[in-house]
Amino acid sequence: MTTTFSQTVFSPWLTPVRLVSTANIAGTYYNGPSNNGVGATYTIAASSLTIDSVVCVVGDRVLLHTQTATYTQGIYVVKSIGSTVVLERSDDQQNIEQMKAGEYVAVGAGSVNAGNFYTLVEPLPQFIGVDAIVFNADPSAGGVSFSGGPSTAN
Repeated sequence: MTTTFSQTVFSPWLTPVRLVSTANIAGTYYNGPSNNGVGATYTIAASSLTIDSVVCVVGDRVLLHTQTATYTQGIYVVKSIGSTVVLERSDDQQNIEQMKAGEYVAVGAGSVNAGNFYTLVEPLPQFIGVDAIVFNADPSAGGVSFSGGPSTAN
């Protein structure tokens, strides 16, 4: 009998986001009931939210990328839109154990960021809600340039 050991395969892909912020979005951050990022929310005192020229709807995944308070940056899901807009940290980015340097996320919409990729970079936060969470843009990753005539190979 042969026993084989293998490593856990870690995918650097995060579930795509619909939008990425292009400017600071003012709001109130709450670090969750245990003050550790799990269930953390960001509440915006407005009845709608437009990010990168697109109006957000409930269920949208958004990357807050340009926050003045860098500890509020990260991936959120739009939970409710009413007299306020409530964003909640996405389930796959709620604690430091889930955040791995090199993870990247694709962007699906927006007049500036559609088709771009953002990468989570070191240093990683030691404490959610205290330390900066930094995603760097790679705007060239979403496009491919071709030169010359059309291919006749296939």
